[in-house]
Amino acid sequence: MASDPALDPEVTADTIVDTVDSTTATASSTTDGQASKPNADLNLPDDPLETTVQQQRTLMKRLGERMTKTGEQWFPIDKKWYDSWKTYTMWDKGDDDIPGGLEDLDKCGLPRPGKIDNSDLADPNNEEALKLDIQEGRTHVWIHEDQWSLLYSWYGGGPSFPRKVYERGGTYTKEKYICIYPQLVKLVYADEESGAFDVDKKDTVETKQFPPDYTLKEVAAELESEIAWKKEEDSKRVGSAPDTPYVHVWLEFSRMKEIYTVDKAVKVTVEMLEPVMDGSSWVEIPDDYLKTKLDEIMETQKPQSAAPAAVTSGADAGAAAADDNTAAETTTTTTTTTSAADADGDAETTKKDVVKQFFVGIERKRKDGKWPRAKGDDWRETITTGDILDCEDMQKKWYEALVRYVYPSDDAQYAGKFVVHYIGWNIKWDERVDVSDSLRVLKRHTKTSGPHRPRRREYGGGGGGGYYESSFSFYQNENGAPEQRGVVGLRNLGNTCFMSSCIQCLAQAPQLTNYFLNGEYQHHINVDNPLGWGGKVAKAWAALLKDIFSGQYRVIAPRDFKNAIGGVAPRFLGYAQQDSQEFLSFALDGLHEDLNQIKKKPATEGVESAGRPDTVVALESWKTYLRRNQSIIVDLFQGQYKSTVVCPDCPRISITFDPYMFLSVPLPTEKYKMIEYTWIAANTAKPPTVFGQKMLKVADIGMLKESVAKTHGVSKEELFVCDIWKSKIHRELRRHDSVADINRKSDDIFIYHSPRPDIEAWKAKYNIKDEEEEEQGDKDKDKEKAADATEDGGGGDADNERERGGAGAGTGAGAGVVARAAEEDGVTGTSTNYSSYNYNRGAGGRGAPPPKPQFQTFVVHNQHQVVARQNFMGGQPRYEDEQLGYPLLTTLPNRIPVTFKQIRQSLWSLIQPFVHDENLTLDDELPFEFFAAWGFDKFVKIADSDQVFEFQRNLKFVVQWRDPKQYKANLYDATQRVRDESAPAPMDNTNTSAYDDDDRRGRGKPIELSACLEAFCETETLNENDAWYCSSCKDFKCATKKIDLWSTPDLLTIHLKRFSYTRNWRDRINTLVRFPIDGLDLSPFLKSDDHQKDAIYDLFGISNHMGGMGGGHYTSYAKNMDNHQWYYLDDSRTSKVVNLEGMVSSSAYVLYYRKRNPRQMKQRASRIDIDAIERAHESTK
Repeated sequence: MASDPALDPEVTADTIVDTVDSTTATASSTTDGQASKPNADLNLPDDPLETTVQQQRTLMKRLGERMTKTGEQWFPIDKKWYDSWKTYTMWDKGDDDIPGGLEDLDKCGLPRPGKIDNSDLADPNNEEALKLDIQEGRTHVWIHEDQWSLLYSWYGGGPSFPRKVYERGGTYTKEKYICIYPQLVKLVYADEESGAFDVDKKDTVETKQFPPDYTLKEVAAELESEIAWKKEEDSKRVGSAPDTPYVHVWLEFSRMKEIYTVDKAVKVTVEMLEPVMDGSSWVEIPDDYLKTKLDEIMETQKPQSAAPAAVTSGADAGAAAADDNTAAETTTTTTTTTSAADADGDAETTKKDVVKQFFVGIERKRKDGKWPRAKGDDWRETITTGDILDCEDMQKKWYEALVRYVYPSDDAQYAGKFVVHYIGWNIKWDERVDVSDSLRVLKRHTKTSGPHRPRRREYGGGGGGGYYESSFSFYQNENGAPEQRGVVGLRNLGNTCFMSSCIQCLAQAPQLTNYFLNGEYQHHINVDNPLGWGGKVAKAWAALLKDIFSGQYRVIAPRDFKNAIGGVAPRFLGYAQQDSQEFLSFALDGLHEDLNQIKKKPATEGVESAGRPDTVVALESWKTYLRRNQSIIVDLFQGQYKSTVVCPDCPRISITFDPYMFLSVPLPTEKYKMIEYTWIAANTAKPPTVFGQKMLKVADIGMLKESVAKTHGVSKEELFVCDIWKSKIHRELRRHDSVADINRKSDDIFIYHSPRPDIEAWKAKYNIKDEEEEEQGDKDKDKEKAADATEDGGGGDADNERERGGAGAGTGAGAGVVARAAEEDGVTGTSTNYSSYNYNRGAGGRGAPPPKPQFQTFVVHNQHQVVARQNFMGGQPRYEDEQLGYPLLTTLPNRIPVTFKQIRQSLWSLIQPFVHDENLTLDDELPFEFFAAWGFDKFVKIADSDQVFEFQRNLKFVVQWRDPKQYKANLYDATQRVRDESAPAPMDNTNTSAYDDDDRRGRGKPIELSACLEAFCETETLNENDAWYCSSCKDFKCATKKIDLWSTPDLLTIHLKRFSYTRNWRDRINTLVRFPIDGLDLSPFLKSDDHQKDAIYDLFGISNHMGGMGGGHYTSYAKNMDNHQWYYLDDSRTSKVVNLEGMVSSSAYVLYYRKRNPRQMKQRASRIDIDAIERAHESTK
């Protein structure tokens, strides 16, 4: 059992309280700059046992919650006892929530807990070990050592189980964990003068805890970090420390003798070593054998039998058999566990074994640079196995070298020689060297300062030397006083500038920061909130603020906070660039849920006006919201806006009041976009004509169709919007696609009018009866069920293939089916493959086809054969199809039988205007043939036949011209199209912009922030995608909607919506928004008379974004809450701002404002009495 601080006779109440003083002194100062004693105001008693409940609460609050830090000690404490202490101190209540206030806490008369009782946590077989079945949050909670010291000084008891915090994982995946089940190791320190190891001398023996999977190198590094004079040297050193050790690790020869064996060019066996080496002799572990793990050298055995421990090596992976007759062993019982269980307290496969503990010898370098166990001048005469010397290799380079074996003087072949291993090199370089060779063999550290350590690629600057990684960690804090308290740099952990920008601004919000620095948040942590994170986000933010305002760091690595937010939103766990406003949203939401004072959220319903006064409705809505949400985030960051929605078809008006945390305001740049399109009329004799249609940028293709249909006096259901590329339909734009996706420079938009045939006239013309329509429907259903199993066509032989134009004619960019349900008819035979007609999934249930559309539109290609490649070896030439003109569309009935003749006549009506011979009829010999093509190489000729045509998937029609000269090419000149007066001017070839209407960016036209707020409050008409459900009409309506501000919070965040997103592209608006640094007046935008009184705001932070989408960089300006000076913060760099006007730039992205006259705390949301609101509500009726 570890010793407790209160049991130490040197520990007094003053020294324990000094722990609190050192923790909080950095945050307090007097007016003359001298540090004050934070706890002098408490009048603490000399005897800690007499500390009052108010004093206990205050001291623990000043200590604050902490995130685990590597090297710290944490203590488990019985949860039931800790809960009784929290009840005694009313810990879960804020100071203002205690009846009578904090001053009356001593009068509450709650029962004082007894002594700390951790007996239920102890392993009955080992007083220093914890039970294996303990569970955090159920049996115990973890508190840091300063909290334990205070509680122990007040209550005593125990036992205590100090456990250290370690770190594991790779460079980008490091995590801290408390080692719950450590390995106990007995260390014996070498005497600084004689170098002797005395295991019976208590002053030189220590039992320490290490993770079982710790290597000896990690043990040495931890012990190095405790050397006081090394810490002092490191703090004064400029640049990199020498890569030399400060600690040597020694073991008894019997435990590691097998590392001296070798079976390569030279040979050393255990049998050769045993006669010359005493098993209890101490030998130093060479540097390249320090990779051995503790659990590999700790000899673990069952009570009945002993199992030898293996010592592995990075050099030769030799194994050392343990010697049971070791004088320096003691037997004890301990619990071993895998380190994977240490992080979360869940032991996996564990067992209680009898451990024969042994001593590990530790030799520490003296301040004068000498080693206590270094050999004397007679080293050459006394050289023996295990010694480490300086040795020159065959390439004349000096290295530290291990003596594996010294041959006896009576050895006939190798007397006077020894086997040397060059430390840090492969054993294949081991060799025999003469002991007397003074040119190659010298005393250790004559030519070297430490072992050879193979280098690996490293990043950064100087490290700490010794067994530490020699590269500087970019994931640690940089010590040193900052320029100003609270002005520190934040390390970029990998594309984390967005996070740093947000943190720097938020940290300078006085009300929020003081709430955390003063420890008030500790009383509001809601560990039971299913929407929260058990307080992890709040604790991480508190720890980060504490570091920022501690005055101890110039640069901080906010890794713990990043990991905490990553738990809220996994997207932030990685290292991709993110949006600072989105990060801020998730951060505040995580803080809110962790600090939400509502323990059980009741079910609530939305509140509508129903003709009542706005003041009453707003109050009721806020009351309803507070029933589920009460936190400091609601207090400071949330306001209310009024939403008014008006139905276009009935008198219904919906007025609601909703909370908001940000004002995401649009930039009022150009709202409209001119869409240039080529109109293809149903009468193909009319030449294609270019028109222009002015559309809102937020409009979709459905809205474009409505506008074009009105312009041309046609039905919008008969319009098809297509992007044409190389005389083929590259893609069809669907109803919900955005017009903002249309790129005038690269997209050639055609809008086709393909009329739907009159079904009744069609049936009358071709004498089709209703029963035939039903029969056709049954045939279609049968065909659809088998469509996925087979896809055989209605013809296609070699002769027809040659006649039509070769294998594969009609395939390629013109293939692919988009047969949609009745919701929206698509073009069949375009290259757009949004979703092939799925015969197995649909509205009819599992295995049923979707509803069949009444009409189907097909693409029609004009093409002819050209020689693709001539075979010069005498073979047949190869042909390919070449497109003529532009593609056409034809629409056919889809639910009644359609014959080959009917398709032929429909195609002829399209093609006839393109034939030079205007007297030609369908009965004459035509200069082309009609084909239907589908799949890759399936086709059928459209003959003059009454046979019913069976529609196939991926179907299109092809007009194969035998003589392309008969095609009237001048009807369509792609370079000289007819332009309507509504069409925009043709684009200049020198225009390098993807859009000619580049005024959408508003470059060169600065706008005021007030204009952005006015745009936020403008009335808008909802489109079909955002249609509002009218309870009176019982339908979704494209209603008008208006947002007005009702109230504003104390801390107002304004997000400038600089990024525009569509399905196919993203854009950044670089408009300069002019915003006031001081005196932003929001009263003109507020509808509440009460809130108009205090609506003046001053800026305290700006989050900047520079560059393009996804590849930009974030910085920030922040006004320090102590000296009220502005600073520019760019990752780890900080500087004072000289020109405040320069902060107003087109890079400004998120603005942080503070209300000049904030509300008093008791007027804030979390302090509002809901019953009082009810009474106020009743009084207004």
